[in-house]
Parts: sequence; structure tokens; C-alpha cells
Amino acid sequence: MYLRFFVIPLIGASAALTAAPEQKVTLRNSVAPELATTHEITTILTRRTDRAGVREDAVVRLKARNVRLQLDESKVAQVKAADMTIMLPGEVVSLHRDGKPVARSMGIEAFGLPTQNWVRLVTQLQTLHDGPAIVPDAPLADLPLLTAMLDVAHWPRQPVPIGERWSRPFETPEFAGTQHFELKEALRVGDDSAVAVHVRIEGRFQGLAAGTFAFERAETQLVWAKAERIVLRLTGAATYMLLRDENREPRGVQVDMVLKNRERLSEEAQDEARESLSAFARALAEFKAGRHEKAVTAAVLFRERWPRGVWLPAIDYLEQEALRRDRGGKPLASDDLKRALAALVDRWKAADAFDDVELAERNARAMREVLELNERQIRAMMRDDDERLRALAVFAWSFGESPDHLNDVARATRDASPQVRAWAANGLAARGNPDTDPELLLSLVNDSDATVRARGCVAVRRCNPPGEPLAGRLRERLLALILDPDKPTRLASIQAFVAAGSGPDLPDLRLALKVDRDPDCRKALEEAIERIERR
Repeated sequence: MYLRFFVIPLIGASAALTAAPEQKVTLRNSVAPELATTHEITTILTRRTDRAGVREDAVVRLKARNVRLQLDESKVAQVKAADMTIMLPGEVVSLHRDGKPVARSMGIEAFGLPTQNWVRLVTQLQTLHDGPAIVPDAPLADLPLLTAMLDVAHWPRQPVPIGERWSRPFETPEFAGTQHFELKEALRVGDDSAVAVHVRIEGRFQGLAAGTFAFERAETQLVWAKAERIVLRLTGAATYMLLRDENREPRGVQVDMVLKNRERLSEEAQDEARESLSAFARALAEFKAGRHEKAVTAAVLFRERWPRGVWLPAIDYLEQEALRRDRGGKPLASDDLKRALAALVDRWKAADAFDDVELAERNARAMREVLELNERQIRAMMRDDDERLRALAVFAWSFGESPDHLNDVARATRDASPQVRAWAANGLAARGNPDTDPELLLSLVNDSDATVRARGCVAVRRCNPPGEPLAGRLRERLLALILDPDKPTRLASIQAFVAAGSGPDLPDLRLALKVDRDPDCRKALEEAIERIERR
């Protein structure tokens, strides 16, 4: 069943926990270069959907292990922290329909999560007052909430008394808000002198998540070891809503992070960790450059030199990915590529029609992988005489991340074929880049073809910076399009004002409401007016 909010004991029953008399505490992060820690992280996701009168509740569990080594940077009051996170495949724990358990009909891939182990190894700077967070992978809306609950190692510079409160602004591309801290009490946890800290998070979704999800609440409780200056245990929980038409479908994310091991490394072990980390970085550079055979060779040499090295899970994963790209990840045959692109386009259409952000994200990852493995063929397809193939290729090309990819998509907005121009507009919408040239978007909404104009309106809506009202010539053109003869164009332009309209737009929208007799357009106009009035 769906859990409205989660409560987890801060310390397990096996830990001896007693109150300590201390009344003033100095909170700091460890900058000891010899410290190594291992934490286990369990994340629980809950989902409720309501489709055609059938309510479905799903609970998903994710497990991860994080190994952190602190490496000397030869600077006062800071240390380089190397974090290796090993993420295990997720598990669908339970599935209920209308309150009754059913056989699991969905796999973990339905939640946009990996079906196999993956490993991430990054280095980040830690200071006495600010430390990097350990955050496992999660779907679009859950990830920023996990980050808000786990990114808590930011401490006041002065000693604080028990009961002290302080706040810190917090922001990711998908969420902005404030973390409110309170030092609850001093404790003894086994042999550790510790403190309990409560963090309450308030804020809102933004970016890709804006308008699709509505934040409700989130909070974290953690026990912080004073001597080691590390997390002994952290528990957090958040709830939010998926907004789908008139429905508000409740969702939740719960996290539990527990310290499993800590040790002090010898000078020899520290030297080995630093040297092997540099070797991993060189192997990763070969992989990123597309030299997969050299990456595999580097992995083999790594294991020969450090057969028990701490970074072995990361080098093994890198080797597997390199082999997959070099052997199993070969370019598709021409007909197979066309079928794969057509299937991905169909899935994108479904995500677009239902405004399903998570499906769009999963589809985007798949499209990027197809593009990466078949870039040469797709580039050739963009010059094909068949406009249908050019349209497919242009849309796939839009998922490339380099400026050249964007420049090619921009050129496709001037293609002789309206079909190609429309899919170039879809590509810009899928990218959703707020830095997209307004003149490029303006050319689409001024197009002679109604379908291109409609898709151009969608691109404007997706590329407009979150929270920013429509402005300039783009705004004036979209206001004109709410009276366009073509119904899909009118609807698309109205939706742009639903997302980003402001007070000055209201007179034009009310005028359109007076003259438009189409029931769908009138409903969209009424919603736009109502939302703008509430802002």
C-alpha cells in the first residue's frame, strides 16, 4: 500500500544510544587524508497511478554501496574525497491493484532504472564546512529530492548550542528551495560521541520537472559522529505529486544510509589509492574518447598491477562497458536502424501526448545510445532524398550533445520538407535547452506550414527558461497564434501561456476566449487564464 509519509528509527535497536550532557557543539567535516568509509544506502520508491478507474500501487527498492577515500591535496582545511558508488539492480517489492496484491507485471526498467549493476567513481573537494553528498541514481523527480535529503554536510563556522537552527538555500536543475537545520541533541552511540540533526526541506520543482510534479514535504534525520566527523546513520523521506490532467498521483521516496565500515589507511595504502585512481582516470579518458580497445587494455594492466585495488569494481565496470561498445555495441544494419528509430519516435510521441516526463527521459537515454553507436549512418540519413528518413534522422540527431549537433538541427528548420522542419522543432523541444536561439524558435512559429507552427509552439514552451514569462517577438507571435485558423496551432500556443504566461497576457487571452468557439480551445484558454491569475 502507499505510504503517505515514512518514519524510520534513527538508530537501529542494536546500537547503544544515550543522551549526552553537552550543550554546545562544533560541527565540522573530516579532512583527514587517511580516512576510508563504507556506507550502505537503501532507497524505497512508492508510486500510485489511477488509470481507467484502476488504482495501482507499486513499491520499488534500490540498494547501493559507497566507498569514500579521502586523499591528501596538500592544502589546509580541505581534502579530495574519491567516491565509488556501486548501484545494484532495483527490485519491484510489491504491486497492488485496487488494494489487492497481484503478480508483478512490470520490471525495474519501467521506472527508468538500470537492470544491471553500474559503478560511478568521482572525486570532489571536501572542506571543514562543506562536504559533497553521496547520492545514488534515481528517476527524474526522485533524484533532486534524494539530493536535498543527503546533501547535508554543510555546517556553521561557529559552535552551536543544542536547539540551534539555521538555514541554507538549495538548488539543482530540477528543484530549488531551502534546507532548515536544527541541532536536536547530543548522544552517545556505542563508543561514539555524536549529535542528532534534523533537516526540513521546503521548495518547488523547476526545469524539466516543473509543472509535472508538485512537491509536498521532505525531511532528514542524521546522527553525526563528532570525533570522526562522519555520518553514522541518515534517514530521510519525501512526498510529492505527479500531475496528470486532473489527477494528482501521490509518490514518495525514502532513503536510509548506514555506516558499515571505517578505517585509517597507512601511508602505503594511501599512495596506492592515489596512484590507482590516476590510472583509472587515464582508462576513463580513453573510453570517453571512443578508444575502447585502449580502455580495455588499460583495465587489464590495472588489474595486473593492483589485483586487490580498492577501485577494482569501477575498472571492471569500465571494461565491461568498453567491451560492450567495441564488440556488442556495433552499428545497426540499415533496416534495423530505421526500425529502431521509428520505434523510439513512437515512444516519444506517447510521452509527448501524455506529458510523461519520465518516459521521455528513458526514451532520450535510449535515443542517445542509438545515436552514439550509429552516428555515421544517421548523418548520412539527414541527406537522404526520402523526407521521412531525413525527418527521423534530424530528430535522432537532436539528442547529440555537441554544438555541431544543434547547428545541424538548426539548419534542418529550413529544409524544403515541412515534415523535416516539424521534426527539427520536435528535436528542439526534446532538448529543452533554455539557451536555444529565440530567432530560431521564431522562424518555426512563423512557418507557412501549420504543423511546423504548432510544433514550434511546443519548442518555445519547452525551451523557455523555467519561471520566466514569454517575452519579445516570440511572445507577440504566440499571442497572434492563439487566433490561428489551425486548431492544433491554437492549442499549442495556448499551452505555452499555460506554462509561462503572465499578467500582461491576460487581455489577449480573454479576447480569444470571447471569439473562439472550439470547446477544446476554450477549455485550454480558461485554464491558462486561471493559472496566470493564481501566479
